[in-house]
Amino acid sequence: MTDTDDAELYKRLWYADRDGAVELGFDLRHFNKPESPTFDRKDNVLPILGTVCCTATAWLLGGWLWGLAIFASGVIFSLSTLNLWLMHRLRQRTLALARSGLDGWQGLWSYGGVSVRRKGAAAEVVSPEQDWRDFARSLPVAAVYEE
Repeated sequence: MTDTDDAELYKRLWYADRDGAVELGFDLRHFNKPESPTFDRKDNVLPILGTVCCTATAWLLGGWLWGLAIFASGVIFSLSTLNLWLMHRLRQRTLALARSGLDGWQGLWSYGGVSVRRKGAAAEVVSPEQDWRDFARSLPVAAVYEE
């Protein structure tokens, strides 16, 4: 298998993804680790730091009751809304890397936690156990998309 073959197969996959013929899936828990290519430490640290700073400020200015109220509000906000927003950001970064080119795609695939399947199909190809190239060979040739 040559790099040009991989590039052609990636091109097929890219066009199929663009046109909605395939669905890319990501295990976000797997990607939310420091060794992940799309991990961003700020996304995980800043909400905790913000909650602690707001709690300390409220405690100093309003007393322990206000500090406790702000802390409880911060925890509820983090567990509900903020966590969903952070996972959305992680998915967008991972999707952008997958769509950025062959090198990004192969890096994600070798890291694991990626799956691809035809839209509406139950069977999926999961990384790194299976080879994405076999799946891409079943897609239409990229020249069909370019016309």
